[in-house]
Amino acid sequence: MGRTMTLRAFIERADEADGLDGYVAGLRSSDDDAWLMVPLPAEAVECAVLKGARLSVMLSPGGRLILEAEGLSDEALDLAGAEEPFRSLTLETLVRTCLDPILLKGEDDLSKDLDALHGQLQRSLQLVDETRNRLSGTLQS
Repeated sequence: MGRTMTLRAFIERADEADGLDGYVAGLRSSDDDAWLMVPLPAEAVECAVLKGARLSVMLSPGGRLILEAEGLSDEALDLAGAEEPFRSLTLETLVRTCLDPILLKGEDDLSKDLDALHGQLQRSLQLVDETRNRLSGTLQS
């Protein structure tokens, strides 16, 4: 009589050492032996995943950027958010990076762009000040 084997589906980044690029999907046994492997182009997998996801970046009150997404599992989101440099990305580091002289060289209308950034930062600081004043008034009441 034949034996029953349980197989589980998997998808993972392909191992470049095996000469593969992109992803590999397939079935594995409980012993982790691959029974079926199908190479998939990275573009196809990544486009399919991102097509169903709605990514957004939020800012915590402490100035740290937080990755939010609909259509992705919590595990995938945790992995993306746990990666450097995103884990330590703050508003200040974002601004510092955008003002890197090497990156600024390619801008067509740098003066106009810097004026726009300055205006947005001023309005943002005004919002922070208004919120702090409102909260301090609430705490004193």
